[in-house]
Amino acid sequence: MSKVGALLFDLDGTIVDNMQIHLQTWVKYFGSLGVHTNHKDINKSVAGKSTEEVLRYFLGPDLTQQQIVDHYNQKETLYKELYYPVLQEIPGVTDLLKQAQSMGVPAAIASNAGIDNIDFVLDNLQIREFFKAVVSIKDVEKGKPDPDVFLLAAKRLGVDPGECLAFEDSLFGLEAAFRAGMKAVAITTAHSAADLKKCPAVIKVINNFIGIDLSTVFEDVPV
Repeated sequence: MSKVGALLFDLDGTIVDNMQIHLQTWVKYFGSLGVHTNHKDINKSVAGKSTEEVLRYFLGPDLTQQQIVDHYNQKETLYKELYYPVLQEIPGVTDLLKQAQSMGVPAAIASNAGIDNIDFVLDNLQIREFFKAVVSIKDVEKGKPDPDVFLLAAKRLGVDPGECLAFEDSLFGLEAAFRAGMKAVAITTAHSAADLKKCPAVIKVINNFIGIDLSTVFEDVPV
């Protein structure tokens, strides 16, 4: 990998540290339906699962597609109500995006999240201008750990996948980056540094984006 041609960012846990809000939302929403659970059980059930799978697990396998849509919309409304007052970027995100922009390195969102959640974050943080492409779960047949989200983001930027550097927090996301032929910077919002370093795509582990010098990160990428 002789150069880095683009930066690809996951959203949840990477641009924002919002997992606790997601868990809180699920617990509160299911509680409103008479299904009482806790953060620990939700966390085990949500990891790597689609919203539909989570709903069917807690509310029953016979939910219709319309019921899935209705529950999803109500849950997402509650999530936004809970998250909006505390929404903030992981420290240093905007500075890193400005640095990339000044270097002429394009950036994209490549996320398993729905487009409504992506829009919610980008617009409220006022960072949409920095992303030349946005890829959500609805744009691909298979989400992470399959590489499709990353590959489509690279295609939309017109950059070879091997020249893209992914920023990720999840093990599924890092596997997707590896399967896409990309190197990755891992952030410790969901997993320990020791676990993240085991992923073959990872060239650097960070706690936040403060003080990152992209030219130094580029030097860490093996040729």
